[in-house]
Amino acid sequence: MNVWPKERTAILVIHGIGEQNPFETLDAFAGTFWNVLEDLNEGSFFPGQHRAVDRGGWVQNYISIRRNGGKNSAIDLYEYYWAHKVQRQATFSDIVSWLVDTSEGARKFYAENEQIAEKYERDKVVAFEDKKFKRHWYLRYLGPLMRIVTILPAAVPKKLSWLLAPLVNWFQRKSIDYIGDVVVYTTTDIKSRFFEIRKQILDGAAAELLALLQDKRYAKVIVAGHSLGSVIGYDALNRMNHAVNLHQVKPALARKVKGFVTFGSPLDKVAFFFREHTPDDQYLRRQILTHYHSFKAKPLTEQENPKELGNPFKDYFEHVHWMNFWDRADLVSGSLDFYRVDENVEFTMGVKGIAAHLAYWEFRAMYEMVAKKLSMST
Repeated sequence: MNVWPKERTAILVIHGIGEQNPFETLDAFAGTFWNVLEDLNEGSFFPGQHRAVDRGGWVQNYISIRRNGGKNSAIDLYEYYWAHKVQRQATFSDIVSWLVDTSEGARKFYAENEQIAEKYERDKVVAFEDKKFKRHWYLRYLGPLMRIVTILPAAVPKKLSWLLAPLVNWFQRKSIDYIGDVVVYTTTDIKSRFFEIRKQILDGAAAELLALLQDKRYAKVIVAGHSLGSVIGYDALNRMNHAVNLHQVKPALARKVKGFVTFGSPLDKVAFFFREHTPDDQYLRRQILTHYHSFKAKPLTEQENPKELGNPFKDYFEHVHWMNFWDRADLVSGSLDFYRVDENVEFTMGVKGIAAHLAYWEFRAMYEMVAKKLSMST
């Protein structure tokens, strides 16, 4: 079997939440992908090299895999590392408030817009049932639970509090390290102290994507994102679409993006929990927000607008083939029904809990599908 792209290809991998270290993402993705490529090509040996490129003030390291030593058919794998930008920026109190506020906002929106809930229920979106947002999807119950955990040491006899305090501290640290990343990045309020951090993360992702598109060595560019990294990857592609529409980037560069791979992605949950919801009477603002976040997105509302605005953004990335991989045991992931995804692929990886969210990195079936699609795309 000949599974290899015909032209030199760059793959940009974006990590998700948690205590990430530089090059861990590159190691995890490239290691499994490399082995799968060799197996798909009848056990061929493909040499690899550690390479580096100047990014105007800092050095970007990447791994280059070649077939038969041919530089024109190399697959180059890059990572976008952003964990240092968000480390310990959110407090435990921020997380609790965020859980309560965002879930309540989503609940109110869909209670006031039953026709949207009914539509998504017809489309078999699992978050809806009986024309309502399912109660077990509400994050608001997690917020009060976390508050209870925090006050437990003070609520129990002193003889036991010394045992509980370390556990509570550990729970808070882990919550900050993982959920805190989501709190910071999903902030859309420009007045929030987190907004500038979010902007820095997105600016970095968009800059790295643009650098790969401008690199004349590459005919194809693929963006791959795990967990929150899929949200960052989506936003970077959406940002690049704005740049093409505003004549900052040539349309020919947009055509180099051939694929978007998401795994363990919470993009649907981000859509119905964190995307800005507008009141009925703010129909002009609602249309502006819809146009602004329009890369392969389905409308969150079917509300009629008294006055219609034309969309200034043509979708120059509509051609991008989007593959989304998910597992029911991974509660973060799901079928992405709020977007025009080309392939929603459900796996059963055989693990549960947090392990299910991390298992994609070593799940060979996912890499096999990506490799085969990559060899076919033009």
